[in-house]
Amino acid sequence: MIDRVCTIVLILLSTLAISCSDSEQVECTSVGDPTGDPLPNVSIPPYLDCRDPLPGDTTDSPTGKVCTNVHISGATEEGKRFEQYASCDVVRTQRPYWPAEPKGLPSPTDPRLQDQDFMTELAWVTDQLRSTGCVCCHSSSILAAPSQWDIEMEGIWTDALDSRGAAIMGGQLASQMLGHYPSQDNNGFDRDHTGMPTTDVARMQAFFRADLERRGVTQEEINNMEPLGGGFIDAILNEEPTPCEEGQGVNQDGTLTWTDNKGARYVYVMNEDSSNPRTPPNHVPEGTLWLLQVSPSDQPVASGLRYGSCPPGASQTIPSTGEPPALVRGQSYHLYVLEDVLKPITNCTFTY
Repeated sequence: MIDRVCTIVLILLSTLAISCSDSEQVECTSVGDPTGDPLPNVSIPPYLDCRDPLPGDTTDSPTGKVCTNVHISGATEEGKRFEQYASCDVVRTQRPYWPAEPKGLPSPTDPRLQDQDFMTELAWVTDQLRSTGCVCCHSSSILAAPSQWDIEMEGIWTDALDSRGAAIMGGQLASQMLGHYPSQDNNGFDRDHTGMPTTDVARMQAFFRADLERRGVTQEEINNMEPLGGGFIDAILNEEPTPCEEGQGVNQDGTLTWTDNKGARYVYVMNEDSSNPRTPPNHVPEGTLWLLQVSPSDQPVASGLRYGSCPPGASQTIPSTGEPPALVRGQSYHLYVLEDVLKPITNCTFTY
């Protein structure tokens, strides 16, 4: 009966799309902090974790809480340890982590060990890292097998980075797949211009660029290096949408479908000229009309859901409240469906 009513209204209002919920779908609510036990191999979206300061710690926060973005590019307050105010287990779901041997080893006779100015800068870089989500994969005090470089190494731990890694850290190679927050929303830490979040972009860039100069790495060599994630990630982020095939898009009755049998954790309906989603927290392109997101503790949603309503376990991220804008008959839109972060299923445009 509900579907019949929708059909009649669509006929009468031929310029608008109406989406009607069926008995298996629930009212959409905005996405909150991740709750419950996440399923294996699922990326947990970032969220803000606010805690009381630990004994001996203080905060200038007006709430009296230390608030930390639980994300690779997140940071707690400067001078505090990230792992004491956020979950590194969550952070490690947000990127492929694997143990990796260092590319090089510090030398116990390195003359820089006697250079007080250099050692002061190295200590500052290390302290900056301890306050950020980077530490979750690169500190043997947190993880038995860090990935390639370990800030707990004796001596000059930055020697464990290869030249490409140093260029990423110094912001000379792109690392957009890690996402970034505005510094004012990230306890003063910026990751838009360097490979790790920092409260002083120029100082961080200068440290790693000086290291590359010491190694004799030229700008031409840097230009020939792959950015973080390589061409594979770049291809995903910048892939042009194709016209939707039959069985993809939003039908007249509001049913949204994609042809792959894979379940989805992110479903976007956007304006036709909207760019592809980036990675969280930069995953909402301008022109997003509707974003459905599945909790990491729930199973992905199947093709055939209704535009503007949510199957169990799913929540509406865009808009934060209320129904999404009605689609206009004859207008084209961009459909983007992901199995999980950086795992697109469908990227196409359709005419409603």
